Amino acid sequence: WLERRVEELFPITGAGGRKSSSDSNSNFDDEPSGKQVPPKVDLVSLGGGPGYDFVACAALSEYRSGPDVHAHVYEYENQWKSSVHSMESAAHAILGSDRHRCNFGQCDITLPLSDAINAEVAEGVNGEGKIFVCSYCVVENALALRNRDWTFFRDLFSEAVDGALFFIPDTTHRLWPELAGVAKDAGLRFATPHVRCGKAGWHFVAFKDTGHPGDRYYNTAISRDLLERFKADNAAHLNRLERGWKRESRKIKGSK
Repeated sequence: WLERRVEELFPITGAGGRKSSSDSNSNFDDEPSGKQVPPKVDLVSLGGGPGYDFVACAALSEYRSGPDVHAHVYEYENQWKSSVHSMESAAHAILGSDRHRCNFGQCDITLPLSDAINAEVAEGVNGEGKIFVCSYCVVENALALRNRDWTFFRDLFSEAVDGALFFIPDTTHRLWPELAGVAKDAGLRFATPHVRCGKAGWHFVAFKDTGHPGDRYYNTAISRDLLERFKADNAAHLNRLERGWKRESRKIKGSK
């Protein structure tokens, strides 16, 4: 479902016209999404810093001759605003196109979507062609998110329209069982793809497609097994912390 939806959002266009989802080589014939191809991709980058998510989507769309990308970078720290505008200008120059847009606003993922600081996110949560990205912000805010029972993501998952994609990469997989529970409550499909070598690299993706209930919340049975493993890893980590464990030096990549 993930590959199929990405192909729908970024179809190949050109002299031959827009690529139909039925032309895909992917083996997803039993799980069509039924979503219409949007005229643009509406990217919501939560904690998106300088605007790297915008650059990635704009570059993908240029490569596939796909739709316009309209990005909205939301950050708690207002100092990122000038960097976002500079990133937009640099992307226009390098890609040779100014059809992709990127603007800046403020948000706080530790507060409810209804909070005043999240007003712009709440106002734009609906609409076709939505992609939400929250890169490397969940783990650093884990305590605040747990203390509020993941309210921001509960609200976001519930308010988003069918067809919305969510990409949440981070430094550890230990929080994914909790976020999976939030996604399941909202009727989202979810998976934890592994996109890099080593113990790290398990990230979280979700797709709002409420027409497929039951076990289709899970990508495969392996995803369910992985969530159980992630729970065990989190329990072991919490036990180490309770025993007073602290990392006294910088972690060496690939070490335990």
